[in-house]
Amino acid sequence: MTEIDTGADVDIVWREHEVTVSIPLAGDGPAEWPRRYDALARRQGLAAQAQQPPGRTWVVVPLPAVTGRSDLVAALDSARDLIAKADAAEEAPDAEQAAAVIREWWAGLRG
Repeated sequence: MTEIDTGADVDIVWREHEVTVSIPLAGDGPAEWPRRYDALARRQGLAAQAQQPPGRTWVVVPLPAVTGRSDLVAALDSARDLIAKADAAEEAPDAEQAAAVIREWWAGLRG
């Protein structure tokens, strides 16, 4: 299970109109984990992404610098909640598996 590394420091980078928060995760997760996280974030409209340089995985959340307290906390909570969802997300089936599922679904409609 992927967890936030609360023993490490969060990275905060301020730019003129944006603040980027990088949340450290404990160790390196599975290679496919960042892809699953990013896909979930996109589906939820959350501007967050997972980055996995060697040695540590990060969840990076860019926000407008003028974001109010409640919106900032809500965005960070949403980014955190997606961590567990990315752990539980199924890998998308390959083309052959997807075709089998579609044919099975189609056969079910035909009775």
